[in-house]
Amino acid sequence: MRSVPSNKLAVIITGATGMVGEGVLFECLLHPSIDRVLLVNRRPYGAKHPKLTECIVPDFLKLEEFTSQLTGYDACFYCAGVSSLGLSEAEYSQITYDITPDPLPAEIDCKDPKNAANAACKKK
Repeated sequence: MRSVPSNKLAVIITGATGMVGEGVLFECLLHPSIDRVLLVNRRPYGAKHPKLTECIVPDFLKLEEFTSQLTGYDACFYCAGVSSLGLSEAEYSQITYDITPDPLPAEIDCKDPKNAANAACKKK
């Protein structure tokens, strides 16, 4: 169960070390409706902020090993990704498509109306 008031959100951001994820992080840290931010990255971001916690996941294909750290959040901004430069098509596809579709499907309550627009819920 979440410990923050119901009018405040707790969010997860993946890929905050990248350009898009960092922008999402800055906005979340500034937003008054967001109380907690968990960064889930392959490498440390290293920032300090009262709202901020980090969870380092070296291999997103093994995300299930971190389930206990990923519970109690209202939303996930999935910004993890890589440039296609220097990667084979298979490597790029694995990172961009294979990992992305359902990063946290077990954590999303699709019966909750506020999650109706979530892509993972639309697939179910």
